[in-house]
Amino acid sequence: MDITSIGFLSETLFQRYSGIVRDLGDCIEVRTPANYDFWFGNYLLLDGPPAVPEIAGWTARFEAAFIDAPAVRHKCLQWPDDGRDTSAMRTEFERLGWEFDQTSVLAATESQAVRKPPEGVVFREVLGAEDWGKMLTLHVLTRPDGFSEVAYRAFKTKRLEEFQALISAGRGHWHGAFKGAELVADMGIFHREGISRFQEVSTHPEHRRQGICAALVHYVSCAEQVARRGNRMVILADKGEPAERIYKRCGYAEIEQIQSVVLRPKGWAG
Repeated sequence: MDITSIGFLSETLFQRYSGIVRDLGDCIEVRTPANYDFWFGNYLLLDGPPAVPEIAGWTARFEAAFIDAPAVRHKCLQWPDDGRDTSAMRTEFERLGWEFDQTSVLAATESQAVRKPPEGVVFREVLGAEDWGKMLTLHVLTRPDGFSEVAYRAFKTKRLEEFQALISAGRGHWHGAFKGAELVADMGIFHREGISRFQEVSTHPEHRRQGICAALVHYVSCAEQVARRGNRMVILADKGEPAERIYKRCGYAEIEQIQSVVLRPKGWAG
């Protein structure tokens, strides 16, 4: 099975350098061995949405693919949205306790909306242990609902270590928006042939709705255009959420959608 989706080519960028992307014939196995708690870094990529009668089979397929990794306690399947009606499939997954997600893949080759940083905000590359420590604090603060601080800090520490390793290998950069010494927003960007992928865009809750995120996206986009002219810059955003609207105002347009289902670990409590 070949990966033709731009969204998943950008998603597997990270495992290509520090994980496993393995063709199993009927699907792609994607692994992040350094962080088996990363649900969307350890999954099976299907070529399209499964039919309701196929759900049990794909559940067993996931278990078989990851049987050698007992630290993988979740289950995750993903696929490109091909436009078919998946309402019955979604209902069945949710009945079985899985969570369904619809994601918009946005892309641009240049940032069209010129946005200056708000007064008092400076954009610069994130460098050194102090900056990365501030990033960890910000990401834990802005963690998704339902995740405990302790568990999320452990997960995010591993994630940032993965990003730092890729940056050290020349595969990307991380940028922050600072007000004085305070990190108020940040985002990474990583690249492979023809694709530059934004990652982990976050803004401090007390500094939202001030144009900081949009201006940071524009700033990083412009820098990437100069460094890797012609690359398709890719951002993933939850369909219909405020972040999607911000990226579209910066000149990004939807090129496809992807769908995923996750079954959280048994007894998971954040």
